[in-house]
Formats: sequence, C-alpha cells, structure tokens
Amino acid sequence: MKENEFLENKFLKEKQFSLSKFVPALVLSVSLAVTHQLWRSEKEEIMKDSSMNFSLRQKEVRKEIEERMKNYGYTLRWARALFSGGMERRKEFHNFIRDLDIQNKYRGTIGYSFIPLVKKEALADHIRKLKEEGFSDYAVFPSGVRQEYTPVTYAEPFEQNENTMGYDSFSDSEQRMVMELARDENRIGVTGKVRLVQESNSVSPSGFLMYLPVYRNGFPYSTLEERRANVVGWLTASIKIEEFMKEIMESKLFDGLDVEMHDGIVTESSLIFHAYDASEGIAHPKDAVFSSTEKLETFWRSWTFIFHSLPGFETKIDKGRIVIIGISWIGISFFLALLSWLLLHERRMAINFAKNMQDMNRRITKNKKKLTAVIDASMDAIIQLDKKGEIVEWSWQAENIFGWKKEEILGKSFIETILSEQSQKEYPEIIDKLIVETKHGRVNHVDELPATRKDGTEFFVEMNISSMDGEGDFELCAFIRDITERKIAEVKILEMATHDALTGLPNRNLLSDRLAQAMRISERSGDSCAVFFIDLDRFKPVNDTFWHEVGDILLEKVAERLEAIMRAEDTTARFWGDEFIIVTPGLKSEFDVTLIAEKIIQTLSLPFYIKKHEITIGASVGIAIFPRDGKNAEDLLKKSDMAMYEAKNDGRGTYR
Repeated sequence: MKENEFLENKFLKEKQFSLSKFVPALVLSVSLAVTHQLWRSEKEEIMKDSSMNFSLRQKEVRKEIEERMKNYGYTLRWARALFSGGMERRKEFHNFIRDLDIQNKYRGTIGYSFIPLVKKEALADHIRKLKEEGFSDYAVFPSGVRQEYTPVTYAEPFEQNENTMGYDSFSDSEQRMVMELARDENRIGVTGKVRLVQESNSVSPSGFLMYLPVYRNGFPYSTLEERRANVVGWLTASIKIEEFMKEIMESKLFDGLDVEMHDGIVTESSLIFHAYDASEGIAHPKDAVFSSTEKLETFWRSWTFIFHSLPGFETKIDKGRIVIIGISWIGISFFLALLSWLLLHERRMAINFAKNMQDMNRRITKNKKKLTAVIDASMDAIIQLDKKGEIVEWSWQAENIFGWKKEEILGKSFIETILSEQSQKEYPEIIDKLIVETKHGRVNHVDELPATRKDGTEFFVEMNISSMDGEGDFELCAFIRDITERKIAEVKILEMATHDALTGLPNRNLLSDRLAQAMRISERSGDSCAVFFIDLDRFKPVNDTFWHEVGDILLEKVAERLEAIMRAEDTTARFWGDEFIIVTPGLKSEFDVTLIAEKIIQTLSLPFYIKKHEITIGASVGIAIFPRDGKNAEDLLKKSDMAMYEAKNDGRGTYR
C-alpha cells in the first residue's frame, strides 16, 4: 500500500514538473508568435502609412508642377492681349514682364518672347524696322532661305535674353511642329527638352519652350482656315528645367524625394530631368523603399514622373515604434512565460504549503493532545493570567488543589481568590513588577507562600510565575504545587537540626544563636544577660538502676519543669547528656540572677514520679553574667561551666 502511494506521489510530482516546464515554454512560444504577428501587422501598418504619405507627397509635387505649368500658361494668355493688335507694344510688353517679377515668382522661366510670323518677301522690311528701333545688330538666324520666318522680336527680361533676338524658331523642325499645332488648335504648345538659345554655352538640351499663338486683332480664328490666315505670331516662354524643378525641390513637399522627369513614355532617351546626384552620397533610387510613377498631361504634352523615396524620407518612417513594439511584446512574452512559471511554481508551493499546513495542523493537534495529557498528568496546578492579573486558564490539577471548578474561577482575581490574606498584602506589587519586566523580556519568579483553598483552609504552595506572549499582550503563567508535606518535613528537619530529639529543647546549635541574640539585646538595652549552666545531681545512679528508658523520661520531665518556670523570652537548652543551659536576657540586677538560680535548684530538687518510681535528684548551677564575665558566647559558656563545677565541689544542690 505504501509502495503504491509512493509511486503515485512520484508520478504526480514528475507530471507537475514536466507541466511546469512545458506550459511556460508553450506560453513563450505562443506569445512570441503573437508578437511576431503584431510586429508584422504594425510594420505593415507603418509602411502603409509611410506609403500613403509618400503617395500624397508625390501627388502634391505633381500638383505643384501642374500648377506652375498653368501659371506659365496664364502669363502667356495675359500677354497675348498686348499683341493682338500688332507689334507696337514693346514698352507695354517690357512693363508687363517686369511686373510679373519672374525672377522671384516664376523661377525657372528665363524669359518671355514675342515671335512674329514673317513671310519670305517681308523679311527684309522686318529687319529694317528692327534696326530703326535701335537694334543695329539685329539679324535673323540661323541663316538660310525659308518660306516663313519666326524671329524673336521682343525678349524680356532683355538683359538675359538679348542673344535670342532674331532667332528663328521655325528653323527647328520640332519647335515649328509645336508652334503650328498650337496655331491650328488655338492652344498652348509645349516642346520636349531643347537646348535654349539663352544658354549658348550649353551643349545639351536644358529646357523646354511654351508657345501660344497670337491672332490678328478683330479677325476671326474659330476655324482652322481662319487661324492659319489670321495668325500674326506666337508668345513664347523659355523655361530652364533645372531651375523650374529646383524651386519645387526646395519645398518641404520634395524633402526626401527623388524624381525623374521623362518626355512621354519612359525610354533610355526620354529622361529630361533627374534630381538624383550621386556626388552627394545619397543611395541610388533603385534601392528606394517606395517608388511610383505619375503621368502628367499638360497643354497636350505628356510627361512621365517617376518618384523615389530617399534615405531622408525613409529615416522618418517610424521604425522606432516597430522596434519598441517588438521589444515590448518580446518583453511581455517573456513576462507571461515567467508569470506562468511563477503561477505554476506558486501553485506547487501553495499545494506544498497546504500539505505542510495540514501536516502542521496534525502535529499541532497531536502535540496539543500530548500537552493536554501532560498538563492533566502534571502534579502542578497550571493557571494562566492576563495582564490584569485575572485568571483566564485553569487546569484540571488546579481544581484538585484549590477546589474551584474552571467555570467558577475564570475571570476572578488570582491574588484575591488564590492567595492567603498574608500573601495578598505582598503579591500585588510582585505581579505588577512582573508585568512591567515582561515588556522588556521574559521573566521568571519562584516563591513559596501560603495559599487558600475554596473552603478557606490555608496551605503552603511553591509558585513559579513565567511570562508568555499572548497574541500581542503579555500574560503570565503560574505553575503551583502543593508543598504542605514538604513544609512539614522541612519543619521536622529544622527541628532536628536545632532541637534536642529527646526533650524537644533547643540544642547547642540553636543555643549559640539564642545566646548571641540575647547579648545583642542586652547590649542595646544596657541590661544584663545571665547564662545558667545546670548539671543534674545523682542522675547516673538513676540511669544505672532503672536503665536508660527511665533516664530518658527523667530528662524529659526536667526539661518540662525548667521551661515551666522560665519566661517566654528565656531560652532553655539541653547542652549535653544531663547538662542544661538557660539564657536569660534583660536582667536588671544580680539579685534577679540569684532568684532564678534558687528557683532552678528548688524546682529540680522536688521528687519525680516515673513508672511508679519516686526519683529524687538535684542540680548544681554555674552562673556567668554578660558583659561582666565575658563578651562572647564561648567565654560565657566556659565561665558558667567552671562555676558549675565549683558548685558541685561545694556539696551540690547549690549555685556559684
């Protein structure tokens, strides 16, 4: 049976141990899996937010480009009103461009020009008029014979665009195609990337041109034929792409973005602008986290913009939140695993604690039974007192010793109920002292004193009072034993030690104390103290004749007669054999001494009747007086002994 129980407990412990290892690992695994999923979800959410931010910003950039193109178109349309009537408005055009403040408000715009349509036969007259206006070096270029010319006639701001004067846009086939398309459809035409005349030092295309046709004032141009017949020229805006994009790139919208600008669809040769500069140490856009493509149709020109995120944008992605979430949830995962381990551990501890408590309760119950048995078997009364000195516990033996039932005595005063009247006068102070001392540590007090039973009889007890901690309040526990028999035995032992076993008179030991006490009394009072050394006359013949039994009775009778004639404060002692000594303190004169000596001799000379025998003896008495004959017990006894022998030598039955 025990073996099966042992195996079962072992199996349960192993199962709990494996469970305590498996559950935390499972919790950790699940928590880490959830953490990974949350981390991925949060990362996707953050990337989604960042992607949306990227998309919004690139749309804003696209919108900004589109708005700028529209603004360029508006300026061309405003300027067209000046040229609808002819070429006599150079000053107005100058003032108009000046007021536009294109250097600050329309960055990227190098200049605005008016280009008249000049027929071949009117070219010479056109050149003459320009020279008459003060442009002495004016000439149409590039040179060559063409049926129609479109030379730059007005150019503003003039300082930046002087070298464009006379440039024939029709000389470039692409520009001519855009201009004719704009003329035919009465709209703004935009070229692809071209080399601007203003930048004569540039070997590669650096900008684009915008053209708006100007029709003869007052003539219709609603149809294609009317437009071709009534066109007088074009207003053009020269825009440098880098400057055009630079202002946009400097705005916060462009912060962290790279853009590629392509003419039409994206090909190897379609790139007209790229903001990326490898010399600045920026990662190549091909490594960008975000990329997108935007189509822009403006003035019937199709542009493709490819946007890339740069490190400046990507560093603003809230990756810290991803890291914090990851670290936090990993920490939470380990915390949950630890918590589950602690819970299992605490559960095991709780089970073990409960089991230990059960074992402890069983042991306490068992020990309590043992203690109760010990208390019941104890010969001592066990009484527990509170700090007021009232009885709160009363053992079975206490009932036997004192006669009080437990239900009768609980709550009563220990001192008033248990102790005798004599002890009650002393013990209140002792109890109070014990309670005070108990507060500073355990105390123990042992005493022997008279107690009283329920019926009022007094008897001696030995009481041992010890302190104990009673739930925060200090209490006292009294162990009381009835020592009546011991006290009787002690009295007997003391009697035997200080009194003569035959006569009951004080022996030599007690005599020494009594004599010393008498001398002290006499010394204080100034009175005399006398020592009477008595030796019985004719005692030996009585012993020899009637044997020791009669002799012993005779000694007892002698003791009785001597005590009968002496005062209470006097001491009558048996000194040795048939020798007795009487000590009498407080004598006023030697006459008192003589009277006592005569009374002793007279009393002992009377016959004794013992077992039908009449026995007559006598006594010889030697006297020593303190302080005349000696100042200590030894001297007084020696002096009285010598005086007794003198009395015997003088015939006995006398005193000296």
